[in-house]
Amino acid sequence: MIVTKTMWNARALLMVLMSFLATGESCWYTMNGRADHCHSLARRLGFYQNEEYYAFLIAAGLAKCVENKRTGIKKMHMLSDQWENMIKAENAENAEQFFQFDTKRFDLDAVINGETQINKCRFDHLAIRIGVKKAGESYAASVSDQIREDVAPPNISGLLSMQRQFLLMSSCTLSVILHLLLLFWAKMGCLTHGVQCAK
Repeated sequence: MIVTKTMWNARALLMVLMSFLATGESCWYTMNGRADHCHSLARRLGFYQNEEYYAFLIAAGLAKCVENKRTGIKKMHMLSDQWENMIKAENAENAEQFFQFDTKRFDLDAVINGETQINKCRFDHLAIRIGVKKAGESYAASVSDQIREDVAPPNISGLLSMQRQFLLMSSCTLSVILHLLLLFWAKMGCLTHGVQCAK
């Protein structure tokens, strides 16, 4: 993929906030699916609507809307290789220390509620671990384990201010593109709740 100027600007804004999150203690976040829980990356970045979150990711070249030719259903696909490229470009030496990617298949509602998972409700969640692992401390091995153990994301002083600045800057820089993407979804009906992972 050729990274355009718009993608570059969006990624630069995102990495400022991601790097800030990396100063906190290690924590897993789901990168796709629902955004209405504290372990969602969308929520951690300050987004409260899936559509706005995925519109930003498309503008940054980190996700795309793909149609299933057999069913005609359109779903969001996360571009995991672009996420990795973005982080390595910004943190070449310390990327693995502060960031880690994983994919786990699980039923989010069942894990949150401590219930038995239903196969038809399970789908792949792309997850990212952000932050510092302190010596002598134990951490969840995956995002599903972390949610199951009800481990809350760390409190980071100044996070709310950083979230507001990120959302303000992204809306100003990408306002036209984000508006067009939201209109596109309204017309095409691209699903964001069953987001899949793609290379």
